[in-house]
Amino acid sequence: MTTVTIIRPDNYVLADTPEGVQEARLVDCSSLPPEVSVVQWFGDHGWIEYVNDISQFGKPDFVFRANEPITDFEQYQPYLAAWAMTKRTPEIKEGQENPIPQAVILPAATKKPPPAPTFRRR
Repeated sequence: MTTVTIIRPDNYVLADTPEGVQEARLVDCSSLPPEVSVVQWFGDHGWIEYVNDISQFGKPDFVFRANEPITDFEQYQPYLAAWAMTKRTPEIKEGQENPIPQAVILPAATKKPPPAPTFRRR
């Protein structure tokens, strides 16, 4: 299953590598509509996250746009193809200056979250 995250404002696409990590690479995402913030894809389903100007919250003309589920990734495939052709972000060693200040390498999101804390009544 390929997990893909397209972050339009930052021009990043994160996708699973063959090594099993999710890697961010700079990709021009400006062709996405400006109201799109993030596209999330989990192999067979996902959603679109829209820009919501929360500074306008509570005003009469404020309209909150909820995430929109998607079941087809076809129109976003070019961003994944561009990710695959983009130079891999170099791994940064401790003490080494980051050659690409915005670049990040994230581990794959396959680990289970830690268990919720339990509270005991006294």
